[in-house]
Amino acid sequence: MKAVPEDFFGQQQRYEIFINKMSQLYKNEKRWGTRKDQAYNRMKMAPFMKATPLKAILSEYNKLSSRGFDCSILAKSLGHLKRAVSGRGHRPKGSYLDYLNLSQMDQSWRMDKVAQDLMFAFEKPQHANFGGENMARVSRSLGELGYKNTDLITAWFNRLDQLVRKQMPEDDLSKSAQFHKAVYGGAGFENFESRHYVYKGFESSSEFNSHLETLLEFEVAEARPSQDMDV
Repeated sequence: MKAVPEDFFGQQQRYEIFINKMSQLYKNEKRWGTRKDQAYNRMKMAPFMKATPLKAILSEYNKLSSRGFDCSILAKSLGHLKRAVSGRGHRPKGSYLDYLNLSQMDQSWRMDKVAQDLMFAFEKPQHANFGGENMARVSRSLGELGYKNTDLITAWFNRLDQLVRKQMPEDDLSKSAQFHKAVYGGAGFENFESRHYVYKGFESSSEFNSHLETLLEFEVAEARPSQDMDV
C-alpha cells in the first residue's frame, strides 16, 4: 500500500481552491482585455466620431487607469492622442468644444493625471512596472506633443540614471521573482509586462502567496517517487 504524505488531503484541497481562483482570475483578465480593446477602438475613432476628440481620448485613458498604473495603456493612449493632434493640427479651426491649442491641453486636469501617473511610476518603481520599450514610446509621444513639465523631466532622468547604474529598488524582490517564475514560467522578464492587479480576486496578497506555496509543495509531492509501505 502506498504511503500517504502528511497533510496530503489538506494540500490537495488548498490546491483545488487555488486553481478555482486562478480560473476566476483568468476570466477577469479576459474581460479586461476585451474592455481595453474596445477603449482603444474608441480612441482611434474619436477624431471622426467626437466633437472633443482630445478630451475623449484622455477620458478613456482615465477610465482604463482606474485600476492603477499600466505602462502599456499609457503608451497606447498617448499614441492615439498624438495621432489625433497630428490629424487636426496644432491650431484647429471650429473645435470650440475641445482644447483650442496644445498649451490649454497641457494645463488641463486630464494631462495632470497623466503626469501624476508617471511621477508615481518613477518615484515608486517597485510598485509600478515601466518597461524600457513603453518608456521610450511614452517619451516620444510626449516629445512630439510638446508637453513640458520640469518636475517630470527631472524624475525621468533620475530613473534613467538608476537603470543605467542598475540600481534596484530597496525592497527584496527575490521571493516575488520566484513566484513570477512559477506562475509565468520564465526567469527573465525583459519583455514581460507585470500586472500590478494580479492579486485582484484574492482577499490579500498574502493569501495568494500561501496558495502558490501550496501549489509548489503539492507539485513537488506529486513528482516525488512514492514509497511502498507494507501492511
